[in-house]
Amino acid sequence: GVHFTMTVTIGDQQYVPIEVRGELPQMGDPSQTTRLDLTLGLDSDADGLPDQWEQDLIDASADDDVSQLADVSPNDDFDQDGMSNLGEYIAGTYAFDRRDALDLKILEHANGHVHLRFLAITGRSYQVKASTNGGDYNATRFSIGQPDPSSSALYHVAEDVRYVDVFVPTTDTKKQLFQLHVQ
Repeated sequence: GVHFTMTVTIGDQQYVPIEVRGELPQMGDPSQTTRLDLTLGLDSDADGLPDQWEQDLIDASADDDVSQLADVSPNDDFDQDGMSNLGEYIAGTYAFDRRDALDLKILEHANGHVHLRFLAITGRSYQVKASTNGGDYNATRFSIGQPDPSSSALYHVAEDVRYVDVFVPTTDTKKQLFQLHVQ
């Protein structure tokens, strides 16, 4: 449950992971070793975004003021969809298309569960957080595919690109708000 960022330095160059594969659910287990296979992208300006990813934004831009890597900031919102460039990179969404965003849909509330759906991207880890007051969001357990408290989890690591149906236990008397977090 610890969030972290990763960079790899080889010689003078910094690289950031474009894709991470491995036994991610076991990563961080005490006294265990976890192998991670990384696909790296050069990050010459050390801003957390791979140069090629930034270049793709530059190429998609009609703005003459966006012509070099330094013009693409991780905190900017290139497509004005409310998600930062770094957030889009981490989520695996297209930062030059405001219609492509991290999206959590509430499908139904029935039989003591809320049915949610989101698009999962290979190698990303997803967490659902819930709040009853709109201010304090906490990680909540969920089951995948069908309501099943015996197989609930706090995270889902995507092994492919597909829509994931999750079920969060709830009561009819409690109003809840949900957020989807990705790393």
